[in-house]
Amino acid sequence: GGGGVRRGDGPSGHGAADRAYTISSNFSGNTSASIAEGECDQGDASSLESFEAWALRDFPEEGTSTWGHLCFDTSQGADDGEAQALFILGMKALSNFAYGYCKFNFEKLIKSKPSFVMGYWGRAMCETHLLWNSENPEVSHKYLKEGREKQDKHDIKLSDREDMYYKAAEALNDYSSEWSYCDDGISDSQPCRFKAFNDACEALMMAYPEDGNAGAWVVLSRLALGTIICHTSAPGLCLPADDARSLAEQLMESPSYNTNPAFLHYSLHSFDYPYSEVYTRGLPFAEQYPKLVNGSVHSLHMPSHVYQRNGNFSAAAAADRASVLAGDAFAAMGAVRYAGGPIGEKAYDPSDGVVSGFGWAYNAGNIYHSLEYEQYEVLQACDFKRAALLTERMGVACSQGLAAGGGRKVEVNDGDEEDELGESLFEATTFYGWLYRMQARLSQQATFSGLLGHVGEASEPMPLPGWGGVAPMATSLPLPLAWEGTTDYNNAVYAPQSEAGLWNAIAVNSVFGMGRAARVLRHAVGG
Repeated sequence: GGGGVRRGDGPSGHGAADRAYTISSNFSGNTSASIAEGECDQGDASSLESFEAWALRDFPEEGTSTWGHLCFDTSQGADDGEAQALFILGMKALSNFAYGYCKFNFEKLIKSKPSFVMGYWGRAMCETHLLWNSENPEVSHKYLKEGREKQDKHDIKLSDREDMYYKAAEALNDYSSEWSYCDDGISDSQPCRFKAFNDACEALMMAYPEDGNAGAWVVLSRLALGTIICHTSAPGLCLPADDARSLAEQLMESPSYNTNPAFLHYSLHSFDYPYSEVYTRGLPFAEQYPKLVNGSVHSLHMPSHVYQRNGNFSAAAAADRASVLAGDAFAAMGAVRYAGGPIGEKAYDPSDGVVSGFGWAYNAGNIYHSLEYEQYEVLQACDFKRAALLTERMGVACSQGLAAGGGRKVEVNDGDEEDELGESLFEATTFYGWLYRMQARLSQQATFSGLLGHVGEASEPMPLPGWGGVAPMATSLPLPLAWEGTTDYNNAVYAPQSEAGLWNAIAVNSVFGMGRAARVLRHAVGG
């Protein structure tokens, strides 16, 4: 599985890693061939749910598709159109970082077609969020092992390309082997496993230069490796990240890649760094992606990162608005039925771990992340009305989450802290972190705009701070977020920052006597 890397004391703080990291920065394969509509097997979508068919849909005349036109022919899918359609759909979800739906889709595939080997590969890959070093190799290993068992049992022959993809995933999740440069265990073996995965993707790209997915995985695996072995993302100081960006620009010239949604998406991430010599190079990717994809929540949001860094806030806001609309459309077509059902079906009971439905939160991590970004962006144009509407929607999501998850009514027995309060409350505490930041921004910018005489075309004074007149800001502080536990996936950093930011906004508003924040605050905290 490759020699891997080991933490050390070299120039980047990883001596052996620096020595072991050797890749070809210049790809010399032939990428002139383009995989156009009709040249690859998209499967048979006739039996899929309406929202699944929508996500899979291509629009050849417009040159676009809902989640991007992606090719990955499978040996078993050639004889099973429904299985091939589900596999392509799962690949699109994986390529767009829709990890929740990725798991759901591949589970549906292997449940309906238990001998479809590449379905187990796909389900395993859904567990690894490479860009953030978030993984669950024990679960991934289980699925990969099960897939090999099905292959042996039914004497299934994978193509050479499929087998290379499968072996790449096996190397990525091989935490029990003895690596040359790494210690045993999931955490200690991560540099070696990520390096082995990068090597495997490099081999795939060289063997199949017309496969846009292979090059996309090389870009992503280089970025992931850089986050492990580099102490900084600054250009010139992290070789894997530099090489990821160089390769992205090189492959962008090829029609096999500049129409591949995974490649464009991963490349956008490679330029999302706070250095002008990096983020300015990301603009061609930000401009190209929405020309090809019109319905992916996270990926439609990603151009906003590049536009924001380049100071184009109107383009960033448009990207995030498209992202939220795509999420709403997907949910409205029926996807929420598979996310716990309607809200309020059952009260939370710590004894059985069942919460009431949280269908309203389907893909919410992506949707509301885009919502918060858009609020920041429209505030750069002093559009307080739009910012207030976005803040109000986040507030509604918070209220729904508390109601569904039990909220403050959950009791702690025998003095023991309950650190798993249910999926809905997990979502709600995260939403509140975003809401606090949105309220703080809205209040502070309105305050200072007032001091400057309400500059800006859309900067009319708001009747109350925070919610744009819908509800007083300070009365919507129902729970502290800076707690210990696992119910808020942003708890470590963002929750305390969000609380501090909101209280600071209230204080600033009170100092300058703007609006009624001081009176609202005194009332909210009992005088």
